[in-house]
Amino acid sequence: SDSVNALLGLQPNDRLLVLLLSPEDYIEGAPNWSNGLYDGRIRVPFEAYEKDGNTLQATFRHEYTHAALHRVGQTVPTWLHEGLAQLVEGRDWQRSRQQLLNVADSAPSLLELQGEWSKYSDRNQVRAAYAYSLSLTQWMIEEFGRDSLAVLIQRMGSASFETAFEDVFGRSFEQVDSQHRSEILRESL
Repeated sequence: SDSVNALLGLQPNDRLLVLLLSPEDYIEGAPNWSNGLYDGRIRVPFEAYEKDGNTLQATFRHEYTHAALHRVGQTVPTWLHEGLAQLVEGRDWQRSRQQLLNVADSAPSLLELQGEWSKYSDRNQVRAAYAYSLSLTQWMIEEFGRDSLAVLIQRMGSASFETAFEDVFGRSFEQVDSQHRSEILRESL
């Protein structure tokens, strides 16, 4: 929770229900590629983490980020949800960029990035979407400063994503995404 508060200035005021489930019970309501899920409650398959407490903590940080973002009031796009959750989790953004360079011709489209990822069944599609969202989120911090995403989230409390984004970054999400694609993916051309 401290990581979410430090990056975004968000802290849910209500209690969060955390369910530690057997892998069988967990997979009944979650994508088979997921390690945790926030659906109003944080759900994680516990047996998988018994030997690695660090992985469990990273999953809790990831899902707690979703819980905090859910309370913003506006719908936070999936790419931003997942990019921020991965940053808070401590995922390696440089590795994600390398993965993108390896599959630059199949980087997710804007429509895919803003869609519902839990419906994906192709693990490669899932990996590419997560890698792209982490790369984009980190790139925005590099380009616009560490506080830029916190300002965006705060602004979304009273404005749509599109309006808040243009207010904070001075251009549309499509323009910022295009710049990220050209700067990060050009290395593979």
